Amino acid sequence: MYGVKLLDLLGIYNSMSMIEDYEDDFEDISLEEEIEILDEAYNNAYLVATKKVTIKELLEGKHEIMFLPFDPSEPYTLELIMDDMIEYFESNEEYEKCSELVKVKQEMEKDNDSQ
Repeated sequence: MYGVKLLDLLGIYNSMSMIEDYEDDFEDISLEEEIEILDEAYNNAYLVATKKVTIKELLEGKHEIMFLPFDPSEPYTLELIMDDMIEYFESNEEYEKCSELVKVKQEMEKDNDSQ
């Protein structure tokens, strides 16, 4: 899981290094809180994957930290979690999101094949 602390938006990569400051904050969280964080992370990734928002827009909307299940400084990592996202939303019976993500995944695969 990746988190981004809103600093100055000058570099997402630099912001990613700040997550170490939060490690102690996550040692004593409950299962419910972990599920909430996972849900936020997958919903954020869905918004980014479907191009409904950018990482920058997500950062601007958060006060302190944003969760993502991929590394925003390495865009290819979004492709690596597409199946996990589809499975997550399928298990939550959010089939419209699944359908959109399947289309995005197919576009990614088509783009990769043409390179």
